[in-house]
Amino acid sequence: DGTKAAVCRKSTTSTTKLKEGQRCRDSQAKYIDSAGKVVTSSQCASPLICDPFAYAVCRTSSNPPIRGLGQSCAATPENSNRTYECREGGASGPAGSLICLNGICNIDVSKIGGGFNTDPAKVQTTQCTSRQGQCQTERNGKALPVGGGCIISGKLGTYVSGLCQGGAETRCCVPNPTVTTTPPGGVGPVVTQPPVVTQPPTVTQPPSGGTADVQLNLTLALQGVVTEPQTKKELDFKVRLIDDQDREKTSEKVKFTADTSGLWTGSASFTGVDLSKKFYILVKGPKHVQKKICHSNASDPAPGYYSCRFGQITLVSGANNFDFRNVKLLVGDLDQNAVVDSADTSVVFNALLLRADERQSSTVLESADLNYDGIVSTQDWGLVLEALKIKYDEK
Repeated sequence: DGTKAAVCRKSTTSTTKLKEGQRCRDSQAKYIDSAGKVVTSSQCASPLICDPFAYAVCRTSSNPPIRGLGQSCAATPENSNRTYECREGGASGPAGSLICLNGICNIDVSKIGGGFNTDPAKVQTTQCTSRQGQCQTERNGKALPVGGGCIISGKLGTYVSGLCQGGAETRCCVPNPTVTTTPPGGVGPVVTQPPVVTQPPTVTQPPSGGTADVQLNLTLALQGVVTEPQTKKELDFKVRLIDDQDREKTSEKVKFTADTSGLWTGSASFTGVDLSKKFYILVKGPKHVQKKICHSNASDPAPGYYSCRFGQITLVSGANNFDFRNVKLLVGDLDQNAVVDSADTSVVFNALLLRADERQSSTVLESADLNYDGIVSTQDWGLVLEALKIKYDEK
């Protein structure tokens, strides 16, 4: 019976008029009545209304709606221009179990984030607090990923190593630097982006001139993958080489292989390359936001936020080795349409609603396991939210 949080009941029990707190729709906007018939219209007893945003429960229209994980919590006229209350599990969840972060109900890891410490003050260090950070510990002893996303005081941050006492289960969550900018096209809501850091002088090899065949031997780092992947050891990437006259060469399905530290290596070959030009490289992973790299020694100011305009890379005939481990490729463009949007976030969100064993099935892992650790978890949700801030493929 989808109207009662999916519990077994006698088929003779009436569900024609639902009480406050009962579910009035499931994810397919339907429920089963006492006769076993699928009903698509809400059956909340008057004056209750069916709120599809509060995990589809009957509520009074005067009560502020409650939103669940991943749902919008932005202010609306119905809610008196105040943000919605967020609760884990929607209306049936405990108050304060989720926070409204950037208009989306998200996990506050200092409280319930998958077993994190409830008293972070016990493990604080001056090294971490000097960077406005907070030491966070995974109570079950699991390693927290360096460079992985975290939440501190309702804001997005990044896990940094070496600043907290303990092992890999304790990391310092350092808030990401922000500055107000405008999205591509100069229209739309204002978003926050970390500042672009001027890159140090690029160490390059002098061009030899003429044309030649070149091979780019690349080392890449994927956001959220910090150890050897459990489910994917090889991935196909698209690699494009663009010179300073916008002439492009593309290598499709370049095979990259992961090592035990979570780094990916692969080689892309190109023919007839003009060695007198300077280049930038575009790299696109199977679920990733396309990254533009202009410098041979490129490095993120914050994970995923390296940015550049003009290519400064020079090439020589034959092998060219580039280690881009300090540039994280954000993951989130699951449908590969060059933008991270609700179509992508909904895949991970819907997977999180499944049982633990279902979240480890091959079908679900193929679509929503973004860090390739063998289960769809809140870590995957955090990764796609991080990519949502960048949103568009770089070009």
